[in-house]
Amino acid sequence: MYSKLEDLFKDTPHIRLANPSDNKKILEFYHQTEMKGENTSIKYGRGDDFFLFLKERTKDNLIFTLWDDDQNLEGVAVVSYRPGFINGEKVIIGYPGDLRVNLNTK
Repeated sequence: MYSKLEDLFKDTPHIRLANPSDNKKILEFYHQTEMKGENTSIKYGRGDDFFLFLKERTKDNLIFTLWDDDQNLEGVAVVSYRPGFINGEKVIIGYPGDLRVNLNTK
């Protein structure tokens, strides 16, 4: 079990936390995704700042990014933290807000 994120990242060099310099690549990654159903199609739009909406929801979040050997973005996962209740007690809870991963077709 990992006690710190730094320990996790040592064992998983393709995963790291996103920072504002990743904004353009994250937006490009999200905008390439289209969810298609039998009668529907949903395309994702986020504006110019991926981080802005997350900051509006809560100031505390982690954005994990997955990169291939050529530094192409292959996945994003968001965990947001906010006050909540567990068994009637007010605590800080973390919840996943989004998970997207490219299919490995190589």
